Amino acid sequence: MAWHWSDTEWNPVRLALAHAVYAKVAKEAPYAPMTAPIGPGNVLMRSFERKFLGSTGLPASIDENKVLESIRVRDAAKDQNRFSGPLPAYKGKRAVFPLRGGLYCSEDIHAAIAELLHYADPALSRRVINPGTRLSAFMNRCFVSLRAVDELDVVSLDSGSERMLPFFDLIQRDPDVQQALRAAGYKELFKAIYAPRDYSAARGLGLGLEDNVDIDGVQLISARDYRAEVSRQDVFRTGDNVMLFGVDQKLAHDKVRIESLHLLDAVPGSSEVAITHYERAGAVFRKGTSTRITL
Repeated sequence: MAWHWSDTEWNPVRLALAHAVYAKVAKEAPYAPMTAPIGPGNVLMRSFERKFLGSTGLPASIDENKVLESIRVRDAAKDQNRFSGPLPAYKGKRAVFPLRGGLYCSEDIHAAIAELLHYADPALSRRVINPGTRLSAFMNRCFVSLRAVDELDVVSLDSGSERMLPFFDLIQRDPDVQQALRAAGYKELFKAIYAPRDYSAARGLGLGLEDNVDIDGVQLISARDYRAEVSRQDVFRTGDNVMLFGVDQKLAHDKVRIESLHLLDAVPGSSEVAITHYERAGAVFRKGTSTRITL
């Protein structure tokens, strides 16, 4: 199993950092950078566990209600994700229990692959070169392609945002944030937000933005990466994600609609993956074409 954050990871230093970032971001959220809304022209990808489909193999059709589980928000009360979830109380500061959780999506294939590998056995290589047994990382999950139902106002903190670092600098110049960063051993907020096994600063950032009901989500650099081969050279790949805020335990119908479903299966005797595409047809998703890719 991959490592996951849990409520046992909190300590006084991390709680102080999360609360300091949360308080400052909540104050500055109305002025957070928004480059452009996400609209129906944007395609998002989201992976989810294949078990929710309730069927094995490649059935001719899959009930719409089972596919809709892919857009159910589940994490507002779960202390497990980087940018969403509760924040425990600390030294007179009340606990934060958000009404909205995060629907994590990928904006490009690199981020999608990086997220899939995160759910794999951590003992496996993150090299997508002659992948062999690493194909199993892809087989227990599937993808849906999503489109926004309307223009969504999202904060732009992704790799293409020129205002990401200035916004982080504004937050880290706050005296309480500065003190908490030093105590946690970080020189800058960016490093704290993307620390591999410390979600405290990121949780404060996500909750501070979620606190503003006019914000629909936030575009972020993926916290995951993987290695691929490009022109016979190893390169690190990452990408951009978007976390859309949605009411906990509800389907995010107000944010996105599902256009298609994609099931991944290993091709026996090769390093290829067969992708079977299912398109919406009334109350079901019906099996259509299949394509192959080499990882």
